[in-house]
Amino acid sequence: MPWDIQAEDEEWESTSDGGEDGLEGAGEQDPADNSKEPELKMFKRPAADHPEWQWVMMWRSWTICCDYMRQADYRNPDLFGMYIYNDWHGWGLNELIENLLVEFSAEFRKQKPDVKHMRGTMAGLVHWMMLRQDDWIHDDDGDGTAERYVTVGYAFLALLNEVDRLGQLKADSEFRDLGLVMALYVLWAQREADVMSGMHDDPYWYHKIVGYARQAAIDLTAAPFREAKTLLDDMDDEVASDEDAEEERAKEKVPPEGKAKPDRWGFKARIKNFEEKYGKSAQGGKPKLGGQQYDITKMSRSERASHAFDDKDPLADIPIKELKAGNISLR
Repeated sequence: MPWDIQAEDEEWESTSDGGEDGLEGAGEQDPADNSKEPELKMFKRPAADHPEWQWVMMWRSWTICCDYMRQADYRNPDLFGMYIYNDWHGWGLNELIENLLVEFSAEFRKQKPDVKHMRGTMAGLVHWMMLRQDDWIHDDDGDGTAERYVTVGYAFLALLNEVDRLGQLKADSEFRDLGLVMALYVLWAQREADVMSGMHDDPYWYHKIVGYARQAAIDLTAAPFREAKTLLDDMDDEVASDEDAEEERAKEKVPPEGKAKPDRWGFKARIKNFEEKYGKSAQGGKPKLGGQQYDITKMSRSERASHAFDDKDPLADIPIKELKAGNISLR
């Protein structure tokens, strides 16, 4: 993918050439082709120097995705030979999603938010969630999960509004991964819509992304993954069975009229309400989102041992210093 090891606000190239699905065989070379270096050499090259490459990703997004794959493992009891309770892993993934929402919100609330920083956060989140598939919804709070899902969506809409305010919500945007990330959010939301549609009154928020794309002449079906070709095929059918279908269609197809203005999607109020209702409170304090409650590496050795199948700390051989650094790899 397109990454920058020197500056987090630049894009680097993918190892995929935008083939049928843009994922399988990335970086592989035809054994019969001895004329060129392997495509893997494209890794970390500046995206601006290779406009023909379609998989583009900010270095910040890449590091978030990689770090969160590791952090997700830290919240999976199965990888430690432990049992805590059935939904521990699902709650752990939700905790990670909230951590990024908190980070995005903190930047968004600044007088002059760094749009590139926020873009890196939201792009890293969707790349990671696509890799995790449905794992994050496996918990025992359907309403809270649905609200978290929609809050993620409105965080991305808030980002698109900021990009619009910069005049960069367009097909030739300087943000080269814009169309790809928009398409990934639509695909992710479509995959989860059936689960969420019965638990929230706004399960089709991602139609607003399509409205932005149409307004900006950004072709989401040109994204370099297989599902992109049919990404918009069923959009009309998705709301056709709803009682308020016509109202939905009217507000989903295009963004609000008029010039983009700060927080036009009401994200600040949305995440504040979400935190008040679903945040965790410590000793009667103010509810807060995210944290490290489900990180098994942060448990005491005795606590891990109490949940282990063999009654021994599965990380007994790992020094405390390494556990605190959070750099261990479980697989």
